[in-house]
Amino acid sequence: YTYPNPSQSETIYFYITVDSSDGQSATSTASATIYPALSVSISASPSSGQEPLSVTYTASVSGGSGNYEYNFYYEENSGNYVWSGWQTSNTLTYTYTGSGVYSAMVKVEDTATGQTASSSYTSVTVTEPPLQVSISANPTSGAAPLGVSFTASISGGNGAYDYEWIFGDNSTSSGSTTSGSLSTSHTYSAGTYWAELEVTSGSLTAYSNEIEIQAYNPVKINSLSVTPPKHDGKTTVGISWSVSGGTGTYSIQITDSLGNTIYSTTTTSQSGSTTWTYSNPSSTEGITITLKVTSGPASASASKDIWIYPAMSASISAANNYPSVNSQDSFTVSVSGGSGNFEYQYHIGSYTSSWTTSNTYTYTFKSTGSYSVYAVVKDTATGQTTQTNTITISVTGPLTLNSFSATVTTITVGAPDTFKWSFSGGVSPYTVTISWGDGSSNYQTT
Repeated sequence: YTYPNPSQSETIYFYITVDSSDGQSATSTASATIYPALSVSISASPSSGQEPLSVTYTASVSGGSGNYEYNFYYEENSGNYVWSGWQTSNTLTYTYTGSGVYSAMVKVEDTATGQTASSSYTSVTVTEPPLQVSISANPTSGAAPLGVSFTASISGGNGAYDYEWIFGDNSTSSGSTTSGSLSTSHTYSAGTYWAELEVTSGSLTAYSNEIEIQAYNPVKINSLSVTPPKHDGKTTVGISWSVSGGTGTYSIQITDSLGNTIYSTTTTSQSGSTTWTYSNPSSTEGITITLKVTSGPASASASKDIWIYPAMSASISAANNYPSVNSQDSFTVSVSGGSGNFEYQYHIGSYTSSWTTSNTYTYTFKSTGSYSVYAVVKDTATGQTTQTNTITISVTGPLTLNSFSATVTTITVGAPDTFKWSFSGGVSPYTVTISWGDGSSNYQTT
């Protein structure tokens, strides 16, 4: 008896009756459970995507008793098909690590009836991830020859990469790698360049971002002079310089260490000069003169130190302005300002001494007369000189009373007498004192 496929499980009862010719009769019954026809389908989730792609295969069964076992038949990464083995779970998960189209089917068994059914094949499409490339460079600008280090990050593709560095100055560097990181270096001459990296992986090709590289001619300060480097008092300083390189146009700026701009200009000349006047300081000051030259993106700096001392002044004095002939006299020079490092030259009448580091000088006058005396002081740090005041020294012979006499040596009491005297040497004016010897007041005149 063939029973049509039911839409759901059904229990069928069968009855049998047997009649014999003698009039006897016997009956019996039987039953059977009929299930809907067993069928199975398979689905994949996701059915497409980039590697690595984790795919879950799911079996969907209709009909049967509801008691099932499953055996998945699927394609591995290698392209070989394998059975999963019988299992009670209706799912199987597998990860695809290579691009391609992979197939799978499932076989189901109704454990209550022993019936089996097989699905048709389903497919999964696995693609390579997009090829992505990025690069960085350090430095991106500087004086030529400019050494630049490049690094790259690569992702996607099939994991095997052919690459070519394109440096932008008609030079390249190529190779192969399985690493997602690359590095290289390149030296640029003066100019502006665009660098990038081309990478191929399988059928995919990608280009990195472009990086601008600027290598410029360095600017060079060939000389910087400041004259004088040391000075006493109010000073006009001469500043001169020479430069080369750069773009040919130079921005010149000169500053001092006090924050003042001394000079500023833009020129195409590779040399120049200027002057700067510094007021007399109250104390010693050290000043740094800085020259900064900018030409395009390039710049250079140089500095010179100068020392400004308070203005120097000096005076001279004598121990004795009226020495006697053949006696010694000493002279002392006092100096203010300057660096403190001095030499002295003494001028006494027609006599000029050698330079000496002593501010005192002793001189013996060999003849009488009037002498003009001064000193010249030299600051050995700056080379500057100053002259002291001039003093007059009067040199005389020894004071000698040549004669003293009375007109009348024997005289009557109360009568006048006349006295005479003469002397030489000494220095005018003179004070003359006469003691009479009789107890009366002395005589004195100037």
